[in-house]
Amino acid sequence: MAKAFSILVHLCCLLVFNQLAAGADWPQFRGTNSSGVATGTTPPVEFGPGKNELWRLPIGDGHSSPCIVGNSIFLTTYDKTQRQLALVCIDRSKGAIRWERVIPSGRGYEN
Repeated sequence: MAKAFSILVHLCCLLVFNQLAAGADWPQFRGTNSSGVATGTTPPVEFGPGKNELWRLPIGDGHSSPCIVGNSIFLTTYDKTQRQLALVCIDRSKGAIRWERVIPSGRGYEN
């Protein structure tokens, strides 16, 4: 699970790198037009720890497609111990969490 999450985080960083270079929004799952393609950029061939990263940020578990609007990245995370789903807003130029909000529910979420 940790390896899959690490891969997800690196893919998110790659996505952020591409979109930051393009200056475009990524407003939904698979991006603009749901194509999964960031137009106007050439993604790096290699990426990972220390390679082609703008920043690195530890983030909670979750199954989320990042949405990018302006200088904000939005992700959902899940805390298994508290059984809470949350929305996280990240500053895309600094790689810092701006805010995090628990998503209220009448029941616990399960993976």
